[in-house]
Amino acid sequence: MEFVPSATRADMVPLIADVCRLNKISSNVNFVIGDDYVRKNSYRLKWQRNGVKERSERVSADGSTQERVHDGQILRTVLKKDGSVIASVDTTKSGHWSDSNHVHPFSLVYVYYERPYSEWVHEGVNFTLAREQHHGRSVTRVAVTNPKNPGNTIILFFGRDGRLIERQIIFQLPSEPKPFVCEIHELSDYETFPNPNGEPIWFPRRAVYHYNMGVHPNGTLVEYLTETIHIKDIKFNVEIPDGVFELPIPSDARVWDGVTGLGWLEPGNRPEMIFPEEAHRKRWLTIGIVVGLGLAVTIAIAWYRRGRRAAA
Repeated sequence: MEFVPSATRADMVPLIADVCRLNKISSNVNFVIGDDYVRKNSYRLKWQRNGVKERSERVSADGSTQERVHDGQILRTVLKKDGSVIASVDTTKSGHWSDSNHVHPFSLVYVYYERPYSEWVHEGVNFTLAREQHHGRSVTRVAVTNPKNPGNTIILFFGRDGRLIERQIIFQLPSEPKPFVCEIHELSDYETFPNPNGEPIWFPRRAVYHYNMGVHPNGTLVEYLTETIHIKDIKFNVEIPDGVFELPIPSDARVWDGVTGLGWLEPGNRPEMIFPEEAHRKRWLTIGIVVGLGLAVTIAIAWYRRGRRAAA
């Protein structure tokens, strides 16, 4: 996947200023996206999943890299930037794995906040289903509200072929008097991809995410950021070795321990609970040394006894 943000449109800049003033948003909050942000936040992403296990490798335009592996229980992250290495080891809970939204191929079409749409429909409230015209197209509109947050609603638009073409995310923000469309996700360029386990899978090659910061008094949704996502290649239902979902922490990394709650670890402190593979290697090394010493002693004794018999 390739992610490319765009700078704030010029026609939106005065509208952003109006909304910030009317809603008394702090001047320290800057919604105007410039070229520097675009350069720092353009990146490529390789993503792999097998059941609950997941791995992502992010390479940014500035040369920094981030690897993340979640094995179903533990989340490991390694960030390399400007010659420094920062790592973290967290539980699913302390790493906020299940309560944050991840952007990856499946999140474009099948899930939101890592929950499939079937769960949203089953557990949600205010469910509606209707046929309507949307941007000149005949679509099926599905809407459902988060039962835990009445200010959060998801709206899905499906084309006549049943493929998802747009998703809208509605939120109630503290700065706004009522819920509004915070995000609009447009999906296009569908193609078929091989599926070793069945029929070919239709999947979009392109997605455009629009992020809005509020509603102007004239009714205009005020967009501050657009991100274009390109799917360069995708494969479904292929074998992935278990080793892919392992992520060793470099010895020179500054490490955050979110498993035992120690926080930032002192250099050289590698607790067995969060570095089990190192402890495993040390145990085998110790066993190897002990066995090697034992063998050496046995051979030495045998040679000593043999020498004494020869002398006698």
